[in-house]
Amino acid sequence: MNWKCTSLRWNNTPGDEYTALEWRCMKLLYALLFFVFAVYALNQYNSIPYPVGILHLIDGSILMNPAVKIGVCVLLAVLLVLYVLEVGMIVSTFLLFTIGLFVYSIGESNGVLGRNGILSLVFFAQFAAYALNYLGISQKLNRNRVQFTIQIIAAVYTLAAISKIATSGIDWFSNSPNISLQVLKSFNYQYVTNGNLQLQLQGAAMAEWIMTHPLVIKFLLGGSLVLEVFAFVLLINKTWAFVFGLLLLAMHMGFSIVMNIFFPYISLPMVIFCINPLYLVVVLFLFLKNRYLPLLSGVAGNTTGNG
Repeated sequence: MNWKCTSLRWNNTPGDEYTALEWRCMKLLYALLFFVFAVYALNQYNSIPYPVGILHLIDGSILMNPAVKIGVCVLLAVLLVLYVLEVGMIVSTFLLFTIGLFVYSIGESNGVLGRNGILSLVFFAQFAAYALNYLGISQKLNRNRVQFTIQIIAAVYTLAAISKIATSGIDWFSNSPNISLQVLKSFNYQYVTNGNLQLQLQGAAMAEWIMTHPLVIKFLLGGSLVLEVFAFVLLINKTWAFVFGLLLLAMHMGFSIVMNIFFPYISLPMVIFCINPLYLVVVLFLFLKNRYLPLLSGVAGNTTGNG
């Protein structure tokens, strides 16, 4: 396995570069996420009644064929393995981006606005980083392949803020109790999808809670707008990306707990590339191993010696 292009020691600007271990952890977790969502998108629908995006330009009905679905899943698995192993990155990232365009357009072509386009754009950002490195235009591959990805993530949050300001302005949080209608819509959509009456009852209870706690909702919505407006902070360096990523994660958790609104296609890529949880787990494991394993070995040795 050749990790040469990822072998980079921490330099004099620690907030600007990413180590090989950090990059591997990001890739592995994102590959799993991408595959799970792609398989779900392929198997959730059996038709493309309202083609949008790339499927509006190119007929994608062949993707509804069961044999083709299996073939696409196998191809994705192979490409993602190559991606994790750092093999043929220009080709693998571009193909993953292209396939993702078709696969993730299926849901929206069924009237479900999943906002999952970011999943494919992540691979396009990384393709651009590897292409620039291959062409000799930029030699900062270790930084660019993560930084370009975070740029896509920051752009999504910024566009969300612009949309809120352009559509509602200050009413976005000043008239926040009106969001109870959106909550009812969200729960009723799940009720229609799953046929679970309990979801409809939960939605009614949550909407009533929002109406009786307007200050909490104003704080949550106002804070989320501020975070989205300042999403460019993610681009300063990886330290800022980590800290601001934690704030964005708290925002998503707040929306999920208070209003049962969750955007996994946006929040999970942000968590992977800004917070990098798998890397934190690995670092914690190595720390505990190096700190306590020698002590346990010493205790075991003393016990054997005394015996």
